[in-house]
Amino acid sequence: MSKILLRSIQLEGKSCFHIFDKQNSPMENANKFLRAVELRGLSKHTIRAYGYDLVVFYRWLEVFGKSFADLYLADLFEFIGEQRKINIQASSINRRLITIRIFYNFCFDREMPRGKGVNDPAAHYRGQGWDRQLGVIRIQRPRRLKLHLKTTRKIVESLKPIEVNKFLKKVERYRDLAIYLFMLYCGLRSCEVLCLKLNSINWDDSLVRIFGKGQKERMMPLPNQLQDILKKYIQFERPELENQKSLFLVLDKPNRGQPMTPEGLRSLFRHRRRLSKITQANPHRLRHTFGLEMAKSRVRLPVLQKMMGHANPETTLRYINLSMVDVAEEFERAIKEIQKRYDKK
Repeated sequence: MSKILLRSIQLEGKSCFHIFDKQNSPMENANKFLRAVELRGLSKHTIRAYGYDLVVFYRWLEVFGKSFADLYLADLFEFIGEQRKINIQASSINRRLITIRIFYNFCFDREMPRGKGVNDPAAHYRGQGWDRQLGVIRIQRPRRLKLHLKTTRKIVESLKPIEVNKFLKKVERYRDLAIYLFMLYCGLRSCEVLCLKLNSINWDDSLVRIFGKGQKERMMPLPNQLQDILKKYIQFERPELENQKSLFLVLDKPNRGQPMTPEGLRSLFRHRRRLSKITQANPHRLRHTFGLEMAKSRVRLPVLQKMMGHANPETTLRYINLSMVDVAEEFERAIKEIQKRYDKK
């Protein structure tokens, strides 16, 4: 049986995402919406996320016999219930609720009517209008609270030094080691690694130019060890192709010389996890390890935010909060000094 699908197609010489119904016909409103998102300059990853959220939503409408035009906000509680049944995380459900809301507004130029039985989230009191942790951000009171699920604050999980050493032990290819070190020493996301070009590296100033989420550009210092590995990769392993500007290429046939893909990168990590027995190692875990180690080394919050490419300082603050496991050690050291002063007679 055919399903509503999201596909990447070639249109006017470039790839874009389109949604097709069960009869393999383009869904006009949904595709216009994705086109509008694309014209705003958002990344392909964001457009794909919007598209996939709409596919999930349309499939739910079909199964439960709902009409999008006649939908009420109260009906979305059924959608939430179905998502919870298949163990979708609260943060993902919230993202899909936001997608549904802005898509409805896009199609009908109005907010979705509430209907009976809507249980609004309660307002959360946060003091005199200032963020108690950062102390610099004015808290704006929302005009109307949106339907959303309560989410738990996730702990940033990193690798221990012994796990990192075991994971990197006996990596045979310079390319693979360079990829791992970009995440571990520079905090790059997997998509940022794959987007690196040959001209992204400034060898004279030991810098790398990174294009992050939303094509936001940042510069990071390039450690000497990583520079040496990169030079060996380019000299001994990387295929010499004048028309291929991507830094990291496939080394094996039949796709030798083609840019590495997300699937190829996932395969690379699966192979390394199998050999090293470090089953929890993945690209984001290496990035988390970088952020946590920088926080433990007392890198200031604005600097760490810039390094990580975070738009929101509260995202960076998770690394600072996690590093508070060192508070006990610091307290013990300080209290001993204080007690010495008081013990003097």
